Amino acid sequence: MKTAHENRELLLGRVTSGDSELTVWLDRRRARVGDTATVVVDFVGRDALWKVESISVSLSVHYFDTDGDTATVELSHVEPVGAETLSTELQTTRTADLPVPAWSPHTVGGVDVVVSSEIRTQNGTTAERRHLSVSCEEIEAAFERVVEQGYVPRGSRLVAVPDGETPPYEQRFRLARPGSGPTADPDAQLVCRPTPKGVEVSPPG
Repeated sequence: MKTAHENRELLLGRVTSGDSELTVWLDRRRARVGDTATVVVDFVGRDALWKVESISVSLSVHYFDTDGDTATVELSHVEPVGAETLSTELQTTRTADLPVPAWSPHTVGGVDVVVSSEIRTQNGTTAERRHLSVSCEEIEAAFERVVEQGYVPRGSRLVAVPDGETPPYEQRFRLARPGSGPTADPDAQLVCRPTPKGVEVSPPG
């Protein structure tokens, strides 16, 4: 099994200063809902001095609000390094846990989970965005059932639910009915509502 220090999979940001380098990684490109990813921060360089204001990493998703506009909700956030000065000789590594909540969506058909990073040091600020592939077995199983019934997928999106709910969205899969031609308009939908306690599924009527 790899150690956390060996798990450098998804590069989230890099800052160089002379012969020294600061890099931020996520230990995976794919996750299941309920997983905990690891953020790895490497400071590399002999006799290097890093003045860090902050390093932060977050997961978020975009969804459509009740007016049809795009809104954003943060799934989780971590600051593996705060405001401090670090002196490194060869290499210093910090790690932090980044949860992938149980109510994260299933990333398929146009739905993305975005990994955002921001590095603020004496050398300025750099920000990056990447995508994390997230799977939810319950949503995946519900989707496979409607496909087996002959429904034709036409993409998915996240749509707002009433205020105060966690999460503030449900995942809707647009479907063309069984027997439809390849250009048929989607006139049915599968609705999956991820919650902290599980997924509520409304099959197409």
